[in-house]
Amino acid sequence: MKKIVIGTLCVSSLLFSFDEVFLDALYLPTDVMPSRQTPIRSVNYHIMPYAEYLSYSGETTKDIGSIGGVYISNIARTYKTEIDIKYTNISIKNDTDYKQAEFSLLLNYIPYQINYIMGMHYIKNNTEYTDNGIVLITGVIKTTNSYKYGSYLYYSNYSNANDTSPDFIQLSPQIGFNIGNSPYVWNRFYVEARFDYTKTLINKDENDLKSSYSSGELSFSAYNGPFSTSAGVWFGKRNFIVRNKGLVVDNINQNQTGGVKIAENYQIDKFSSITLGYEYTNFDDSKSELSNILLSYDQKF
Repeated sequence: MKKIVIGTLCVSSLLFSFDEVFLDALYLPTDVMPSRQTPIRSVNYHIMPYAEYLSYSGETTKDIGSIGGVYISNIARTYKTEIDIKYTNISIKNDTDYKQAEFSLLLNYIPYQINYIMGMHYIKNNTEYTDNGIVLITGVIKTTNSYKYGSYLYYSNYSNANDTSPDFIQLSPQIGFNIGNSPYVWNRFYVEARFDYTKTLINKDENDLKSSYSSGELSFSAYNGPFSTSAGVWFGKRNFIVRNKGLVVDNINQNQTGGVKIAENYQIDKFSSITLGYEYTNFDDSKSELSNILLSYDQKF
């Protein structure tokens, strides 16, 4: 399978929709870089409409598709609220189009450099397998000028599930480090490692779904003046994985078997930037693949 994504994102602290595949590698580092982070009392809102074009090839019945939505966040001292709404339409060869609407709500409480996260992600689509899906989100992330570590815990439940529609629990610990002489110098690096373990609660293999999945990801970001280069590689196996703090849920039941990503960000000014990125992913035991090309514009106010 090959999936091509081309689009422009507007206004936000980059959610990087279009499956938000680059957010983990690109924008986690900004949380630990005061020189690149707008002071919290100076920014009240991020608003980002986004669009995605999908093109599939390989051993898949999917043809072309699109995703459109909007991400909104509000910051008030030690609190941050995030909302994401998106709609997906995928053409299926010789069958009914796949249509899905999603809504995410995240509440962040951030006292003393510790981020406590809780929220939910709701899925509504035209299939029996994952319709009315709900993901419950919790997380605790410790952040300083030099390092960042913590974990997310997700529980995915599909209330319309039939006998073959499982629920999941996922644990996603992570750790990252800044490498440089000062947190206020841009010429430095950020390295992050994350592990994702997803357990199928039916506890058996069914419909090509394994009882558990595990994968590891290593991300690297380099900062030089207004430019930021980020790259990442992941390996292992994923299915129904929850990503990006719970804002993204891969619920189309596709066995992923590894991938790489790279992106370049240019900081236009204190409140805006532009990013171009690329991601490659293997699917279905390497019988299919996807390629994502992304263009984004980020605005804060």
